[in-house]
Amino acid sequence: MSDQKQTVTLDVLEALLQRQDERTQELIKAVRAPADPTPKQLAEEAQAKADRESTAKLQLVKLNNQIALQHACTHRRKDRTTSCVYEYMGGYLICQQCQAIIHAGSRPEGDLGKETSNHIFDTRMFNEHFQETQAGATTF
Repeated sequence: MSDQKQTVTLDVLEALLQRQDERTQELIKAVRAPADPTPKQLAEEAQAKADRESTAKLQLVKLNNQIALQHACTHRRKDRTTSCVYEYMGGYLICQQCQAIIHAGSRPEGDLGKETSNHIFDTRMFNEHFQETQAGATTF
């Protein structure tokens, strides 16, 4: 063996450190990467997804039935008086039988229109029931 000293330049040292750093990063990624799911885990995920889908469909059917019931309701009692109550803060009527929310005017556009998709927007109906709710109101 020879006793020759090898000199390392700064560029070579930086290249070695960079290569070492890249290898370290690859190892860290490999260690942190989640293991491949087992067949049992895949089956559980598929079952959970199917359960969520069936629950969503059931909720959609319930919502559509509720909307149909609210549109079929006359919003009147047996004695033909209105069963609606005026909500002063919101400016709308609530039917005490079917819990329908009745607004005057047209459905708003955009996100607010989506939020009020189960509300009834009918000015004629609103005015008719509103007049009856105000006829029985007394002022002090």
